[in-house]
Amino acid sequence: MESEKSFFMEEKVNHHLRPFAVVFAFLCLAFQTRVAHAAAPIKDWNLLVYVNGVNSLDEFGLMNIAQMEEVGSNEHLNIIVEWGSYSKPNVDRLLIEKGNVPGEVHSPVLQSRTKVDMGDWHELVDFATWAQTNYPSKQTFVVVWNHGGGWHMAQDVSSVGLQIQDISWDDRTGHSIKTEDLARAMDSIAKVIGHKVDVYGSDACLMGMIEVADQMANSVNYFVGSQDLEPGQGWPYTSFLKGWEANPNQSSADIAKLISQEYLKAYSGGIYGDGRVTMSAWDLSKIKDYRKAVKQLTTELSSLDSASK
Repeated sequence: MESEKSFFMEEKVNHHLRPFAVVFAFLCLAFQTRVAHAAAPIKDWNLLVYVNGVNSLDEFGLMNIAQMEEVGSNEHLNIIVEWGSYSKPNVDRLLIEKGNVPGEVHSPVLQSRTKVDMGDWHELVDFATWAQTNYPSKQTFVVVWNHGGGWHMAQDVSSVGLQIQDISWDDRTGHSIKTEDLARAMDSIAKVIGHKVDVYGSDACLMGMIEVADQMANSVNYFVGSQDLEPGQGWPYTSFLKGWEANPNQSSADIAKLISQEYLKAYSGGIYGDGRVTMSAWDLSKIKDYRKAVKQLTTELSSLDSASK
């Protein structure tokens, strides 16, 4: 009986205290929710690097992210990476912090997921949406890091035995992002951030083509890419980010020029030695003039007689 009495006394006390407990629990939950969803400060820039290392370039993904950590994010810039690797099953999203361990990545993993297809353009959009939601910025530089094949030359690949692999080859799924879908991704990202993507860059081979740039001209301001092959080391992220950090108020055009210049320096006796490389930064607001000029040239060439041709 004593045990039963004790039980009912406790129940009576809890009954009287329950309203206070509910209010207290609600306040705690509200506080936790507010903390969990507290928006990060709006920074001037997000550098979003989509590192698809689910292929033969895997080792260079680790190297380039470690280079980013030599500088890290700062009060003006978030460096946010989505990192897929053949050496691990998960695809991780990281906010890059400054570190002092060469060749290692120590930045915190903010989100880790399995069964991600990095050859799907929707995944690129999801990454940019997640980044802008959690780390809002006024301006955005999107980089797709991977193998690149440039604009595919045949629409009916079955007839010529080709496999369309324009960029972002995921060897686990066998998928890649076609140029048209890359343009769709930039269009979707522009809608997410509320304006054109300020700078788009391909850290990949053969993507510096007018055919690629033209596809995204309506959703991107400045385009950066190499019209030739890129060595495996890719972009020199440390020197590029140091140059950006030293002058954080650079315009989109200046930043596009900066990565082009640092890339050429890196392979002209710089950190990557000597190599034959190319890199260009384009103002896509001028592409209408280019189209007009090409159309005019085509008309003039078509009007020539056989002797003139």
